[in-house]
Amino acid sequence: MPEITETDRANDLDNFTPSISEYRIDDKAAALEADLVERKAQYNKERFCYHFIIVALFNMLMLGGQSSAVATLSLIASLILLIGIGKWLDFPFIHDRLDKWERLFFRAFEKKTTNKIDIDTEPMV
Repeated sequence: MPEITETDRANDLDNFTPSISEYRIDDKAAALEADLVERKAQYNKERFCYHFIIVALFNMLMLGGQSSAVATLSLIASLILLIGIGKWLDFPFIHDRLDKWERLFFRAFEKKTTNKIDIDTEPMV
């Protein structure tokens, strides 16, 4: 086995040539992060579908023999539950619609409580 001399040790850094990667580390990290975000969104959509199927099966099994008033109340409660689950899982279809309705109700409540007239619209005659 050849012995390593002091001059070889001194020239170690000069002889070291790392391979140049195809992508920069930042690009790799950004690609991995985008992949992770996409996978989380797919996972949340899948979970929402499972919850929807479970609630639908529960409603079909339990509400078959109930009166129409009880069935209607149960369906409304199930719908509210599914909307809450969709917002919690950040399901885009539900999340966007809920934000739109929330803004609409907030503006209506603000108009009702402050008695402001919206300046952007002209009164219809």
